This record gives sequence, structure tokens and C-alpha cells, in this order.
Amino acid sequence: MRLTVPEQHQLKIARRTLFELSDVGALVFGGMTKAEAVQVIERNGTKADRTRLVSEKILAENLTTTTN
Repeated sequence: MRLTVPEQHQLKIARRTLFELSDVGALVFGGMTKAEAVQVIERNGTKADRTRLVSEKILAENLTTTTN
């Protein structure tokens, strides 16, 4: 399915919010939250985006379990 121009921009912002910005950076810039970015990527992202999302969730879970 082809995305509209606004959906393409929203997906680009979601990728940047989730994969490039820290939590503090996302708050400072405003706009969508990390949770909203996840929803956008799950809804409109490519297969590579969704794979990266899953791998980063697993990495984050492993980091929190090793530090506790």
C-alpha cells in the first residue's frame, strides 16, 4: 500500500524519534512520544523498520535485566 505524503512525513519523524533521539531529546523537541512513534512504525513502517523495532526492544529488555 502506498503512503500519502503526510503519512510519509509522519513515518520519517517516527523513525527519527525512535531510532535517533534519546528520551530527553524527544521531550525537548516536542512532537510525538516514543510510544506514538512505535504505533506509527507498526502501522506504516516497512518490514525492516518493524524488524529493527523488535531487535531494539529485545536489546532494551536485555540491558534492563542485566543492570537489575
